[in-house]
Amino acid sequence: MRIVERQVPKDHVATKYLQATSDGFVVETTYIDQPRKHILCVSTQVGCPVGCTFCVSGLRSQESKYLRNLTAREIVDQCWNVAREMDFSSGKPLLFSFMGEGEPFLNFEACTDAFLHLVMIGWPVPIRLAVSTSGIRPDLITELGNLKFLVPLKLQISLHGPTDEVRRKIVPHTSPLADILAAVRSYPLTDGRTVEWNYVPCAGVNDAPEHAHALVELLGPGWHVKFNHLNLAVNSPFQPSPAENVSRFRDILHAGGITTECYFTDESSISSGCGQLSYSRVEALALR
Repeated sequence: MRIVERQVPKDHVATKYLQATSDGFVVETTYIDQPRKHILCVSTQVGCPVGCTFCVSGLRSQESKYLRNLTAREIVDQCWNVAREMDFSSGKPLLFSFMGEGEPFLNFEACTDAFLHLVMIGWPVPIRLAVSTSGIRPDLITELGNLKFLVPLKLQISLHGPTDEVRRKIVPHTSPLADILAAVRSYPLTDGRTVEWNYVPCAGVNDAPEHAHALVELLGPGWHVKFNHLNLAVNSPFQPSPAENVSRFRDILHAGGITTECYFTDESSISSGCGQLSYSRVEALALR
């Protein structure tokens, strides 16, 4: 892997790196310099087969939606290439977030091998790990719980709907919620491990009070839900939920004993916000 292009927005908060594989693909990595931490959002596949309907890669044509897995070496190189350009003088921690393009649990062995290699590198600051999944392989949630990485690991589940019927409109290829819940409830919350449910509110689809009440009934108290703002993608059928709908939704969850937060990534000028990472087979760019 090698960096072939850097894209920086006017505010300089985020940088999107285009990195070339040896066979001519260009995958994307986002670095976000937050006040309290560095975040490196890493891709794990060339494309993604899950097909989430709010995501750029999910809206691709079927034949070009997914092309191949990245190897563990490619994932580690992707991280190392960007990290070499970071300023670690502040001492704030570095989070390796496997939440770029691709479904990590459909490339599970390479992703967990990459985690183990990243932990072994002598970084100048504390590191943390995070991985997101659509829940397509609940059995691997259990397997992840059996692995040891020696640093804090956050598991994020892309929920996006309180029932299977609603959820399939947004995440068409996944497992039943009952199976995902069963795996997550047996997941060990030790050694700094945490679990977070991700929810992208879409206007008129999953943001009504009845959806919030159904989510309280589904999860029960004690969980944490992170709301991700919907970043618009070409041909997406959805629009972002109005702020008042999200506020009302959160109030219902709070009353049910569920904590929440809102996460807004607006790097649309360089298409590096949540759901906007993609890939391109640009051999002229990759080989130059």
